[in-house]
Amino acid sequence: LYQSGLEMKSTRLKAGVLTLHIEINKISQDDDAYIFFVTTQRPKTENPSYFPIIHLAQLVSDDTKKLLSLHSNRLGVKITPSQISELSEYISGYPPSVYFAVQQAKNYGIDLLMGDKLKLVQFRTAFFLKHLKKFQIDDKQSTVLKILAIYSPLPIIVISESLNYSLEDMYDILYKFIDLSLIVLTEEGNYAIAAPIISAVHNVFNYPSNEEHSNVTKSLMSYLDKNNDEKRLELSRVLYRAATFSNNIHAKSMSVHLASDLIRLTESFYHDRRYKESIKCGYESLELRPENTTARSYLIRSLIQEEQWESAYNQLEILKKYDRLREIYFLKGFLERKKGNLIEATKFFEESEHQGKKGAALDRELANCYLLIGKFDEAKKYIEEAVKKHGDNPFLIDLLAQIAIKVGDQDLANEALDRLEFIDNPSRYYHRRSTAELSFGLYEKARASALNAINIEKRPSFEFIVQLAQCEIKLGNINEAEEAINKLDSEFRHIRHDIRIGLRCRIELMKARYSEVLNLCERLRDKEGFHYKDIKLNALRGELQSPSLSDELRSKYYLESEKINNELNHHSYSHNYWY
Repeated sequence: LYQSGLEMKSTRLKAGVLTLHIEINKISQDDDAYIFFVTTQRPKTENPSYFPIIHLAQLVSDDTKKLLSLHSNRLGVKITPSQISELSEYISGYPPSVYFAVQQAKNYGIDLLMGDKLKLVQFRTAFFLKHLKKFQIDDKQSTVLKILAIYSPLPIIVISESLNYSLEDMYDILYKFIDLSLIVLTEEGNYAIAAPIISAVHNVFNYPSNEEHSNVTKSLMSYLDKNNDEKRLELSRVLYRAATFSNNIHAKSMSVHLASDLIRLTESFYHDRRYKESIKCGYESLELRPENTTARSYLIRSLIQEEQWESAYNQLEILKKYDRLREIYFLKGFLERKKGNLIEATKFFEESEHQGKKGAALDRELANCYLLIGKFDEAKKYIEEAVKKHGDNPFLIDLLAQIAIKVGDQDLANEALDRLEFIDNPSRYYHRRSTAELSFGLYEKARASALNAINIEKRPSFEFIVQLAQCEIKLGNINEAEEAINKLDSEFRHIRHDIRIGLRCRIELMKARYSEVLNLCERLRDKEGFHYKDIKLNALRGELQSPSLSDELRSKYYLESEKINNELNHHSYSHNYWY
């Protein structure tokens, strides 16, 4: 390098990595010396033509399949054409994922790889999470990435109009992101996100809001009305996605779609916690592809999340015709866990493992069941083994934090939270931090973290709002707690009935309205769990303090309170059953 005339301006050591600041323009031409730079962004030089620059874009679908085929043949791994096609969708044009996939198939078998394709997403997401966090991306820029992560490709005018950004702003943003290889220009002159970073963008910046979905739909519909692009089919498919997300029936009727679009939407809606839309798309996609296991699996998961138990059971019976037993048992376990049948759920998950299912999802579910039934030592042992194999999986690290909280290991909980902050969505990180802080008695901090989670998330989940309500209850903020519970009843009135009623019982206990608590207790469906007995015992004891209570009721309440107290003292209950 020295002989070639390369001058190094400075060096610095950061996080154990030596960084060299160099002026590549000062490299002299020499026929005997060749220097190659591989960089994640376009080099900035005073004279761009001085060096040949080759842009290596993401692999297109056909090239991904070819590379998979070539590399699997080279390593002697048998992968069928249909498996190659399916794997290529999860690789998303990222060459290292090809090598990772083939190596996984070689080490663990193609069946395990096909059964846990999410590992391919996690592999590239872990890298690009670090990649994204290096750049100073402001709110405007992140919104462009967020839109293109769902809707690619789009013309610049559609992005500009959808977000109400000036074209000048869009020029600056697109110049930056193209130079950083985050956005690519298509042959037709439209702009698309680099496919390998899509999952990382979802993870860091979340999903578009309802208003943003609607604006993209209107702008793209207007654009297609005025223009007759050669790639009208491709943009029309994007319009179909936008119309589906925004529930614009008119735009949907004007667009075209393929079965694969519906299947992807079913999965996207599920991950976005929009379970009703996932169910709708799932049924539509199965009308076109009844044998598609991905669509039916996500349909079943969404039905379970919406507590449509009978429909989920019916779909599981159909899935038996097309999918392996290990997947059936896994989904049965998921269904039973959501219903609260933890022992039954554990048996199904263990049978799924016996049938050959491996991976982070199963590890998480088994450890979670042990956690919920109160076998904390087993849960901790199981999750620590899982983390050794899947240390970059945010769901596993989150569960490790939950277990550490339950066993009172504050050091382990903080260690898990530190890891979670780096690899998980910020809103989920703050939610878990709040649960830890609440458990360790840091009520004000817990409330602040719960509010952070809700403010970051445009569609706060049921669990996020429950956590805030519990923080407000601990702090004695009755009005704020009632506001959170009212939000639960308004937005989630068809699910988690006992949790919502249980929280109202806690509020009434704070108000010392014990007779109202006893009335609410009768509306609870699970009358054998810890929370029911604990709430009722407190209400009975409160009523027994009333001087106006009749002798008959006093005797009845005393006997009942003694019975419940004995049950609580002599039985093992999971205190986390509801929450």
